[in-house]
Amino acid sequence: MSTVRFTPDDIARIRFSSATYPAVEAFFAAELLHRLPYRPRPGSWTHYVRRRLATVPNVQAALERTVSLGGELVPLLYGNGDWEQARVVTQWPKRLHGPMEVLSEVLRSGIHRYWPSVRRLHSRAYRAARRVSAERGVAALLESTGEGVRWSSGSLFVDDGEEREVFCEGQGLVLTPSVFLTDRPRLFTWRKGDGRPPRCLLVFPVCPHGQAVNALTVDSAEVPEALCRLLGRTRAAVLASLTQGCSTLGLSRKLHISATTVSEHTSVLRSSGLITTTRASNSVRHLTTALGTTLLNATAQPQEMWCAKCEPQAGQLLGRPA
Repeated sequence: MSTVRFTPDDIARIRFSSATYPAVEAFFAAELLHRLPYRPRPGSWTHYVRRRLATVPNVQAALERTVSLGGELVPLLYGNGDWEQARVVTQWPKRLHGPMEVLSEVLRSGIHRYWPSVRRLHSRAYRAARRVSAERGVAALLESTGEGVRWSSGSLFVDDGEEREVFCEGQGLVLTPSVFLTDRPRLFTWRKGDGRPPRCLLVFPVCPHGQAVNALTVDSAEVPEALCRLLGRTRAAVLASLTQGCSTLGLSRKLHISATTVSEHTSVLRSSGLITTTRASNSVRHLTTALGTTLLNATAQPQEMWCAKCEPQAGQLLGRPA
């Protein structure tokens, strides 16, 4: 259990991170990939990234090595917005070069193409946290970041598997959300080595039930969240990809799912009147109907809550009926 001792100055300087850093999310994505089963659901974020990482030699061992260095890596990654510059910093220990290469591949495969969707989920987490802070105060804000976090008599207790006492020395605490952290909040503390006070960072999950990763899309504007809840994420992505028309093979490549899976989804969408299918030589072309376009437009506004378990908890925190 980590115990963070706050002074009045520290309490006044509890704040949200001024930016979101892809490299930090890459670390938690690597941690998630290391922990999840090797055969994920087709069409999911995990399925896509697993396929891309298959080219990394001894990928599981590489992920395990990277994850084990979290306490050292995250402080180095935090604050480095320019990844390409950060990863070639010459003063970094040589033992970190291998893990940095793994994170670089995770960043390319699983973060960059999903970054607009990741930022959208970060924004929702920030809005929810700010509402709690405004209506219930700092203590409620900190305790709302996830399980195992408790405020008592000016101290914060974080059940993160560590046994330590932390003093912020007037610098306060920075809060930042993570889409890929799917369990308890994680506390990181470090010093720059130049005599300045320590930095204290609390990373909390956007969804402690692991649903945030399932909400990721390549282009969140193309696949409305409400439609994903109605049709299922993969089928909704198929429908949203057909506004300009596409072949079965083209859909397979675009969504990184098998042609057989594409055919199953297009069959259901066609029988529901949401798409049409025309054949030309040896290929077929699918296109949304007027009804399909109407459905896409009608569900264009994203839902504030997309996890059934989080929704009633958020209502209780904000004083609303669950």
